[in-house]
Formats: sequence, structure tokens, C-alpha cells
Amino acid sequence: MNRIDVRLLRALLKATSGLSLEELSSDTHLPSELLSERIDALIHEGFDIIRHPILGIQLSSTPSRLIPEDIAARVAPETLLATDILVFQETGSTNDACAKLGVDNAQEGTVVFAESQTSGRGRLGRVWSSKSGEGLWFSVLVRPDWPMADWTRLTLCAALAVRNAVAEATGLNPQIKWPNDIILHGRKLAGILLESRPGAAKTGFVVIGIGLNVGQSAFPEPLQSIATSLQIETGRTFRRAGLAASILTRLDAHYAEAKENFPSILAACTAHSFTLGKPVQIQTGNEVVTGVATEFSESGGLVVRHQDGSLRTIDSGEIILPSAG
Repeated sequence: MNRIDVRLLRALLKATSGLSLEELSSDTHLPSELLSERIDALIHEGFDIIRHPILGIQLSSTPSRLIPEDIAARVAPETLLATDILVFQETGSTNDACAKLGVDNAQEGTVVFAESQTSGRGRLGRVWSSKSGEGLWFSVLVRPDWPMADWTRLTLCAALAVRNAVAEATGLNPQIKWPNDIILHGRKLAGILLESRPGAAKTGFVVIGIGLNVGQSAFPEPLQSIATSLQIETGRTFRRAGLAASILTRLDAHYAEAKENFPSILAACTAHSFTLGKPVQIQTGNEVVTGVATEFSESGGLVVRHQDGSLRTIDSGEIILPSAG
């Protein structure tokens, strides 16, 4: 069976009206005699394509399931963090699958999606509910060429990418709860899990795991009061491929920016913070740190002001916000 041609799909997705074979050939650099074959391959995969003798060829709808080429066609060809996209129907954890590929020398920009995870997890090993087709569960492999002490910056980069992609898609105002949650109307919409494997140049890597609740209409009892989804919040359905591409595009830009201009990332995260200015309790190791969250540090940590006025930077921990319920 012919594979989906990303160039053809990208041209059809961008078109605002029907295209002739000649126009498609020019846009894709594919010979006209191959286009009908490649269009048939798209139709075989569930893409609804209209062929009209006068109005031309037009993409009417795309499948709801995740397809690597569908996601790839929605990002710019030069996007680094979408160079090799894999989709599994089911996996234990996309972070684990991505880390294994990293050990096997997979290239930076490898992305692993799963329709469902049997062992999805959040921070501190918590189980993440990830049923088939209801959300975006994926992990991105990066190999930063900057000091390891700064790798933690990637959590806020990912949080900002998710936050802005959701805001654009919904018109809503999600917020970033340090260190790794996206909150909408007081409930958790998305989570980020950063896991690193130190090593020499080009062997060390970071896996950025992202879980976004998209199509859930309800959650089981333990999660009903703390979790939400895009469908619950808007009453609308969303094409997950488009959301995935939007997040990857933004993550790619923030990743490039974080090395040289991380203050701009911090400023954006500050503007959309759910945490700053609030009293917090942070479990870090065997200690509980109490104070008011004042700002983000240069490495993406949280600066806490104690009652006596002293400041302390927390690089990671489990945060409790009294106002979060």
C-alpha cells in the first residue's frame, strides 16, 4: 500500500479552494501521473477528498485517529521537533517508548504518540488516565547542547507551548501551575513530565512527555472534581492532529528560544501563571517549604518568599495551592 505523501497532504490542507492537478503538481513537485495514485492512498486511509471536473480537488475532512503524516503535514517542513513522528495504537508509556528510542540513538525531534497508554503516568509516578482516542498523549525527544543544569527550562517551555495552543484553539485562558500542569477554570487540563538521561555530547537526552485531555465528556469519580477536558469546557470537538501540530510548532520555537533568551519564556509564563502571588506549600524531598510564590528562577524553578522575608528557590517539588481546592 502506498504511504501518505506529506507534501500532497500539506498542499490540500493549506488550500482554501479546489486545486487542479497542475496546481497540485506545482505545489508538491510531484509529477501529474503520480498524483492520482497518491490521492487514492489518502482516500484509502480515510481522508475525504472531493474530485470535481471544474472545481478541482479538495480535502473535505480528515480521519479522527492520529496519523503520523497528518500531524507532519500540519507543521512547517523546517520544524526540528517533528522530524520523525510515530503513532502507536497502544503503549505502556510514551515516555518509556521515547526513552528507549533515545538510548538507541534516535534523532532529536523524534515524537512518540499513543492512542492509549496502559501505564501512563504523571509526576511522582501517579497514574494518568489515557483512554483511546480521548486525548493527546505524546513524548518528544530532545538533545540540548546547553548545560544540564538548564535542562529544567524545558518544563516551562512545554507548558507555555500547550497553554498557547489551547488558548488559540478555544479562545479560553488556561494557566500554568508550576511546575508542570495546565489549569482551566481551576481544574487540570494537561500535564507535562520531563525525564532526562544524562550523557556526553549527543548521547544525553531529555524526554518531554505531554498529556492533554481533549475529548473526554466525563471523568471517573476520583478525577471529576480535579480534571477537565477541552470538550467539557467548550462543548466542542477538536481535531487532535491539529492540536498536536500546534503544540509541536510552539515547542520547537520555545526550545530554540530557551537557550539564548529564556527570560522571554519566563515573562510569558509569568503572565499566564496560576501559581505566582499565591501562598504555597511545596513538598520537596522530606521537607515542606511554605511561603508565597513570587517569581520563576533563571532555571525555571520557583522562588518562594518565607514569612520572615527571606527567599528560597525550589527547582522541583509537589505544590499545594490552598485556593486550588
